[in-house]
Amino acid sequence: MSSGILVPEQFIVSTLTGDATLMGMITKVYEAPADKPTGVYITFARMRPGTDVSVVAGNIVFTNELYQVAVHKQTNDYNDILPAFERVHTLLHLAEGTVSQGRVLRCRRINTITQKGVEDNLPYRKLGGLYQIYVQ
Repeated sequence: MSSGILVPEQFIVSTLTGDATLMGMITKVYEAPADKPTGVYITFARMRPGTDVSVVAGNIVFTNELYQVAVHKQTNDYNDILPAFERVHTLLHLAEGTVSQGRVLRCRRINTITQKGVEDNLPYRKLGGLYQIYVQ
């Protein structure tokens, strides 16, 4: 088993950017935007250190990771980003797969996130989810 440390990021990016429908709705997927993006975009972030699950003899069976994946836009209306949020949910919830660094046994959304605010006198909205990702 690999350390699994890079698996969630690879899985999120490849799953989201590999979907033509989603990519037609957004401008980019960012781990952390370098500047203020325009249009509809997605960010993801690790929310806590992974928790290793071990068995007898200390072998790590899998690591339980927690990531936030969110859709953003400068807008007053959550409906402007709702279709992209729903597509992200469709792609990630209960998904599994293999990337070059390892394997995602299961990805599942455990919470939703809504946020509204004002930046530089412009309204913004964010819809997202917390995703529990089990990796090997």
